[in-house]
Amino acid sequence: QTDYGEDISALILLAESTEPEILTQSASEPQTSTTSSSESILKRKLDEASDSSYSLLDVQPSKRQNKEDISSNSPAQPYIIAYSEFVQKQTNICSGVLYELARLITLNKISSEEITASHLLSLQGNNVESASKTVRVFFPDSVSETARDPAFTQEAAATSPWEELDKEEHALARDPYSGLGHSDIIPGWYGGKIDFRGRLERNDDNSYKIKLDRCTLGPSCRFSRRFGSTNILRIKVAHRQILHSTKNDLGNFFRKAFVLWGSVFRAFYAKEGSVFFVKTNEKMINGEIIVNCSPGLSLLDFLNYHNPLDYTENQNQSMSKWAARTALGLSNSMPGPLIEDHNITCQDDMTVSAEGSDMTDGCGTANRATCLAVSRTIGPESYSVAFQFRLKGLKGMALENIETSSNEPLKVIARRSQVKIRYPSGHHDPLDPTLRIIEILRLSYMRSPAAISAEIIINLSDNGVPSRIFVNLLKANLEDIVAVLTTWDGPDAMYNLWTAVERVGAVLHSRRAREAVGEARARGLNSYSNEDDDEDEDGMKYDIGQERSKAWWADQISGCPSSLEETVLVLLDAGFRPQDSPIVREKLKQVVKGAVNNRTCKYRYELTQSAIAFVVPDPCNVLAPDEIHIKSSRRNLHMQNDILTDIVLGEVLITRNPCKLPTDVRKVRAVEHPLLRSYTDVIVCSIQGHRRLLDFLAGGDYDGDTATVIWTPEIVEHFKNADEKYSKEPDGLDVCFTSDHNEKVSDFLTRTSSLSPIEKTLAVQTYLLGALRDPSVIGRYSTMHDNAVYHFGYSHPRTVKLAYK
Repeated sequence: QTDYGEDISALILLAESTEPEILTQSASEPQTSTTSSSESILKRKLDEASDSSYSLLDVQPSKRQNKEDISSNSPAQPYIIAYSEFVQKQTNICSGVLYELARLITLNKISSEEITASHLLSLQGNNVESASKTVRVFFPDSVSETARDPAFTQEAAATSPWEELDKEEHALARDPYSGLGHSDIIPGWYGGKIDFRGRLERNDDNSYKIKLDRCTLGPSCRFSRRFGSTNILRIKVAHRQILHSTKNDLGNFFRKAFVLWGSVFRAFYAKEGSVFFVKTNEKMINGEIIVNCSPGLSLLDFLNYHNPLDYTENQNQSMSKWAARTALGLSNSMPGPLIEDHNITCQDDMTVSAEGSDMTDGCGTANRATCLAVSRTIGPESYSVAFQFRLKGLKGMALENIETSSNEPLKVIARRSQVKIRYPSGHHDPLDPTLRIIEILRLSYMRSPAAISAEIIINLSDNGVPSRIFVNLLKANLEDIVAVLTTWDGPDAMYNLWTAVERVGAVLHSRRAREAVGEARARGLNSYSNEDDDEDEDGMKYDIGQERSKAWWADQISGCPSSLEETVLVLLDAGFRPQDSPIVREKLKQVVKGAVNNRTCKYRYELTQSAIAFVVPDPCNVLAPDEIHIKSSRRNLHMQNDILTDIVLGEVLITRNPCKLPTDVRKVRAVEHPLLRSYTDVIVCSIQGHRRLLDFLAGGDYDGDTATVIWTPEIVEHFKNADEKYSKEPDGLDVCFTSDHNEKVSDFLTRTSSLSPIEKTLAVQTYLLGALRDPSVIGRYSTMHDNAVYHFGYSHPRTVKLAYK
């Protein structure tokens, strides 16, 4: 139903019945190459086997597909990724080789029947020795010698997973909990850093096919550390046309048993087109799946390990909410210090006013010893007063209690709002430290200057900031970036040019992020961007199914850096100057054009007098309503006349992403208080007043939200706070939506009590894979809201209602 009141469901159904065009290639299309067919096939087979598997996704001429055949998507029929009784009987083949063989099979490079005893004999040994040469055994001429050139050892060390996989398998064979860290087998090491992934594509007959990608080093999570990297598989739906099709039947397809060399993987979670699988205790033998035939847990036992469904205290929630807690085990994290169970306690949140606003939602406290231990995990010289974490069934932020000592035992005091999963006493093996390890997502940081997006600009304009300010701001941004990149004469001109190019391309930062691999997020290396830090809180956008551009590594043949900015830096380092070299001048011209295009097309303006940081509640309760405290650990905050300071005082604007309501930017006062002097690199908000401050800002909380603070005088002085009525949900919003199949956990247990284990597994998967249902509707209301802003105005009732939808 629209805001006008008319029913447009028939129009929606008509629109959704029109399927998007699927890109395929007809089998009858002739080859365009001038070489012979056999030569073309051989060359393509060799090149694609040695190159990144993602290069196979060439766009071909389109052809309208017939009606989708989903009869093969029944969950009762297993999907075979790779299977061979002959291969599976071999006990001296490492897991890396088996995965590479399966990858070649899924890419149609070889078939399981082509694998001979001589092949397997030459592939015996550990992963370092054997996995990397699997392709060469079948295609001897497929790998360039430059891939083994000593000049590229740094790249190989940062991306090759085989040495890490050997280390992980060796450790897990001696201690099943060693991957969690804190093991004497390999001191200072933790596992779960190998990313096994693939993608879902559609065959010409409309059936689905899994293609495995190269496994790489990547971020670690609780599940991969506890159960081993080889037991977790990620599959990405490769094409939006498939994901957004209303008849894709992905929910049924991914409830199948997926068989990889006899081992059975089952899907346990889906998010943003990515599906996560775990290897179960089932095994396929002679074409039949046998339960309890392999080490490990069943899918139901795996889920019960993480989030006990039948525990009474977890039953008073919807099944959708219960399923969403699975993401806690997939959060991109590093294992931090080990804490005793009795030192993990809870206290009530601070709730005020009749509205029941939770003033401390999502943020607990930790003593100084804990903050010190967490900081030392990231770096020996770092120290943060706050960190985003996972611990047991807890999630959110922990803020240092400055009244504690670094000599105390580690302690964490969580808020009730941080408890997402509850465990019965003795739920885990006493030797299993999973629930006692602080999992670090990110440390507190403050970045200045920050950038404002188009959404924020629209809000500021609607709340009184003149348009001319933004025009002048764009001009100043463009003039600054062009000036620093085109000033080639004068003292230290080349040094200043080098610094400007590096900053535009974030070259050094990208290098450090590449070297850190899966730890980049925890170390704060992916927060350097002109974009707002709006990634998902679990850090699952390291994806999960697609090859990333290697913007740091040099070309393996020419040695030329792959990014334009780094190429310019290399030329400047070699002594070339843009005044004398047309090559440097042309490349620098493209750098300038790219920088200008980035600022004009994305409508993101960098404000010198601004900063972005985590937001936390006032631990001392000394800030008055609408007061905040902003203090940096360095003098990097710009004031008038280019004076640098470490604290901001006076009227400021605070906002966060998303910014769609008039109240999503709010004018507050930044103050200094002696008791808050130690709380640096965070934005401290008052816990006084009738509502939580972040509640005004797109309904935010303190579980890891970041906010942008602006103290640019010409913007702040013109801004007027919007009426608080816009921060309250309009009446009648609930009738616009339905909530089908969202039963309580207790009702689900009653309904499925008489079902067999496999039937109950399929029933649970319906909720776990709920993100695959109608993903095409995601973002529709956001688009409608943008159109309403243009047509009706930012504060119009219809626009506000669409923002809440």
